[in-house]
Amino acid sequence: MMMNNYHFSQSAEKINAIIIVNGIRKMLRVMLFLLTISFAFSCNEGVQKKFPAIQFDEEKISNSINHKNIRFDFKAENIEFIKPNNMELEKSSVIPKFQIEILKIQGTLFNNNLDTVYFLSSSCDGMQYSLQYDTAVFKLWNTRYCYLDVPVIEEISPNGKIDFEANFMSVKKIKMIEKIKLGFDFYEVDKSFDLNKVSITKIHHRSDNVKNIIWADN
Repeated sequence: MMMNNYHFSQSAEKINAIIIVNGIRKMLRVMLFLLTISFAFSCNEGVQKKFPAIQFDEEKISNSINHKNIRFDFKAENIEFIKPNNMELEKSSVIPKFQIEILKIQGTLFNNNLDTVYFLSSSCDGMQYSLQYDTAVFKLWNTRYCYLDVPVIEEISPNGKIDFEANFMSVKKIKMIEKIKLGFDFYEVDKSFDLNKVSITKIHHRSDNVKNIIWADN
């Protein structure tokens, strides 16, 4: 009888031990699950907070400095450009050629303020890419090849000006010199602006709600 009680006691202890071990395992799984969920939520919040901050910074930069006395003007002339069908065979006399009408633009930004103004552009003739025009009618035609295009800060001295050039092709058969309307998206910044905060796309392809377009009177 005593032996039976002893074996029964051992069996009960084993069962209790198994129950305790299983309970600990369940608790560990629950804790691991809760930690995983908590980590996922914290990461998600970090992502959600990140993008609105970038958008807010863009609007803040656009509105923090805004000189009113900036003027944009341009002169235009038509140029007929003879282009071969294959640029690699340009010197060959047997290659048929055709004419392209090019509208050459000489643009100028005037600073009619008493202090220097600064604005964003890019290193490879970047000012032409800030021009605003009817893309259904005109196409910017860049003849310069650039190996590296990076953001830069341009400046215009008090009562000074800055010049640049651009070429346009006509998508439709019109008299380009009579029809073109041009504006310039003036992305003004402070002299100490950190160029690492902006990309080429953010400079030349800003959203419409933050653009600061100066239209020419032509």
